[in-house]
Amino acid sequence: MTTYSMLSEIDAEGRFWLPSQPESEVRGRLNFTPGQRIVLELSEQLEGCRQTGRKLPIVLGMLIGGTPLTLLDSFITGAHCGAGGSGSCEVTVNHALIGEASELAGQQAFGSCRFGLTCLENWAGLSPIKTTTSGKKRRTYHAVFRFPEAPEIAIDELGLEVRLESEFWQQDVSLDHVQWDHRCFVKLSSARPRTLHDLDLLAFDCQNLLSLLVGQPVAMKELCLDPVACDEPRDSVDRELHSLFVQRVKNPRENVYLPEMLLPRPGLGAAFPALLRRWLLRGKRLRTARNIYFNTVYANDLPPEFRFLSLMRVVETYHRCAGRGTYLPKAQYEVLREKMETGLPQEITGDLRQSFLSRIKYANEYSLRKRLDLLVRQLPADLKKRLTNMAGNFVNRLVDTRNYFTHYDHELEDKAYRGIDLHWAAERLRIFLGVVFLLDAGVDPDILLEAIENCWDVKAVLDVEL
Repeated sequence: MTTYSMLSEIDAEGRFWLPSQPESEVRGRLNFTPGQRIVLELSEQLEGCRQTGRKLPIVLGMLIGGTPLTLLDSFITGAHCGAGGSGSCEVTVNHALIGEASELAGQQAFGSCRFGLTCLENWAGLSPIKTTTSGKKRRTYHAVFRFPEAPEIAIDELGLEVRLESEFWQQDVSLDHVQWDHRCFVKLSSARPRTLHDLDLLAFDCQNLLSLLVGQPVAMKELCLDPVACDEPRDSVDRELHSLFVQRVKNPRENVYLPEMLLPRPGLGAAFPALLRRWLLRGKRLRTARNIYFNTVYANDLPPEFRFLSLMRVVETYHRCAGRGTYLPKAQYEVLREKMETGLPQEITGDLRQSFLSRIKYANEYSLRKRLDLLVRQLPADLKKRLTNMAGNFVNRLVDTRNYFTHYDHELEDKAYRGIDLHWAAERLRIFLGVVFLLDAGVDPDILLEAIENCWDVKAVLDVEL
């Protein structure tokens, strides 16, 4: 089957229909633009689908050449009526599956998936082909093919096995020339059938971890799924689905080399399996905090104020997800809360009274300033000094800046970061939170500190005086 890359444009014609109306086929063109959108342009309107904004859970299709596909979570973004009630239609697609999928693809069972990521080969330190000459005057070359180790990492709690695999093939062959291409990918094999959503989340978790370890956003190059029925032996299934969706990462660097990376695979050594295991096990609990963080990092065109406020939101969300956050035990505070609520003056009524009651209800929860201070305090001394060595107080300046842009309190205007300083403050906060996530996953603080000093991009940000 043809490989469909999520980094290349796709423009293909075919026939499309709704599952409930297989006899009503419509000609159309599917266009995929990486980092922007997936659009289905139909020459006619699907039966009963003339209202802009209408959601189409599933659209089925067959591309020219006989390749089937399934479009998930689509909605009509343009409907143009012509004479006699005919007209064209534009459909925006969230997810496309190319290959033989079930009509209930969103609930279909999958046994495994494999995906490629930008920079994965370089990060893993895999160089399977080495070419050497046999003599200065001879045109004889010896190609040495080395199959790198493909460690299997079992995560029993998730019923999951993770494997880093490589493959290479002849790209160009002539009488005096042979060119080979090479790639590696991550393969996730599940002990139980999983839905598309489940495997997507696991693949995103791996992508996010690699982005932290590389020190720059990495993108998904391809995602292939192995469908399996619950009552069907896995080895009897020989078909594969290619998944397409719009990624947050725009214009990723396809080649970041080892000296530019924060924590490449060779530097992690035997610690990597435990790191990956804990990262995936913590995925569900930290999902919201990670989503906010990585969606902010991947969207590199955000205004600095929005970027900074989003990262400050990660501080509170992460601390809440980690399960900490009250000054007093809940039972003890409830006694005080009842006294404060009954003690409110009767003159305080209406919306003002509701405002007081709301503040009393949440007064026992840690403030943002307290949460950020606790995250800083838990860092080892050397790492804390390197990350927070800013003019003034690291915690207070960041919280004052957040409060200024949230409430526009003019008393904080002189304390808030503005302009280029706001950009560098957001970058330092991004690195700080990345370190917090890596420490949470079990990375050794000494290894992390050394990596920071050896990574030029990270060091350059931390060396900026604020």
